Amino acid sequence: MKATPDALQYIADNKSVAQNLRDAFPHPYTLDDAVTFLDNVRQGKMGIVYGMFLNTGELVGVISLTPGRDVNRFSAEVGFFVGEQYWNRGYATEALRLVGNFAQFRGHLHNHVGLTENFDQSENEEFLVNDSP
Repeated sequence: MKATPDALQYIADNKSVAQNLRDAFPHPYTLDDAVTFLDNVRQGKMGIVYGMFLNTGELVGVISLTPGRDVNRFSAEVGFFVGEQYWNRGYATEALRLVGNFAQFRGHLHNHVGLTENFDQSENEEFLVNDSP
């Protein structure tokens, strides 16, 4: 499955989502922002990026793994967001588990994942998140 710019903008253009991310994440999130992001992913400029999809093909969120460099080469930064309408359903938890397992399996990560987003407190591939947690 591949995320479309329209689907990405739909879940990303949300103040509650934006306030939990780095300042570089734009709000409002325009269709041009979505196109630029997806182009950067395709060009390998964003690290390892996954789309989170329901079994129906609906985009739920995005998660990325950026391996460290030099002395930080055995650690990584994880960034993610989930559309507000999908909060509190366990999708981010499942995505973090899967990306952590992937990183360890592929040898990208030996020490720890540095989780940079405290979101919702209450290879470029996509993976499927089961929509019945």
